[in-house]
Amino acid sequence: MNKKRIILALVLSFAVTLGFAQNSNDMRLNELMVYNTQDMTDDYGEHCGWIELFNSSYGAVNMGGCYFSNDPSNLMMNQIPKGDVKTLVQPRQTAVFFADGQGFRGTFHLNFKIEPGQEIFLVLGDGHTIVDRIKVPDQIDTNRSYGRITDGIGPINGDASYWKIQDHPSPGTTVYQEKFETKSQHMAKVDPYGWIMAITAMSVVFIALVILYLCFKEIGNISKKKMRKAAVKTPAGKAAAEADEKAVLSAETCAAIAMALELYKEENEAHDQESFVVTMQHTDRSYSPWSAKIYTLRQTPETNKKKR
Repeated sequence: MNKKRIILALVLSFAVTLGFAQNSNDMRLNELMVYNTQDMTDDYGEHCGWIELFNSSYGAVNMGGCYFSNDPSNLMMNQIPKGDVKTLVQPRQTAVFFADGQGFRGTFHLNFKIEPGQEIFLVLGDGHTIVDRIKVPDQIDTNRSYGRITDGIGPINGDASYWKIQDHPSPGTTVYQEKFETKSQHMAKVDPYGWIMAITAMSVVFIALVILYLCFKEIGNISKKKMRKAAVKTPAGKAAAEADEKAVLSAETCAAIAMALELYKEENEAHDQESFVVTMQHTDRSYSPWSAKIYTLRQTPETNKKKR
């Protein structure tokens, strides 16, 4: 039974892993600006530095609960609020956060500003797992951004070989204008004949059936054990259990049963023959039965009449 439970736990873990395969680990620091005087404005109409994130996966990712920081000793400097639907970043899309040092202004405002030479960190909700990091150049001109050459492509350990200073910032849009493919189009390229989809679907169905079988079987066994325990606790149940244990046929009884079966199989076995004819004969009786009517009738009494 322990093996079955282990198998069930592994199957469930695999299913959960598949269901949540696309998470915040797929987000990338994509572009940032330190000095902004004429570029993008925030929702208050002000110019400030900004950081752009890019969803490198083909599934939507919710950034709620993750952290931004510019201090390696304090990775939980600024948490992205949870519960805001706007933090759900669609596949291959971007989200822009304003580094204006006024985090109280809203979800997309950070409580720190970007300075040259600093290192920017994107951290998971656990507060210590770094998803991506990049160091801001020591020298960067006003209204010029620092970003990846191709959206989401490159190391996530701070290596700046895939980054460059850009003369034409593009916050909120992709730096490299790729043709976005839908999931169905991507699947048509990967699996043109549908074999992968068919095998995956059948595997999911059979795994679900196996899980249901194991669950129902385990529930049935538990129910039987409970019923037996409940029955044994009563006096009648104890007596029945003891009788079942003692109810063993003796050798003489088994021999008699075997002999009877053997005789029944023999063709020449003598059986009583019944004619199924009922004969009724009349019997003359010389006496009257006790229930005859003559014994129930009373004679008319005689009266003596005096002569006058």
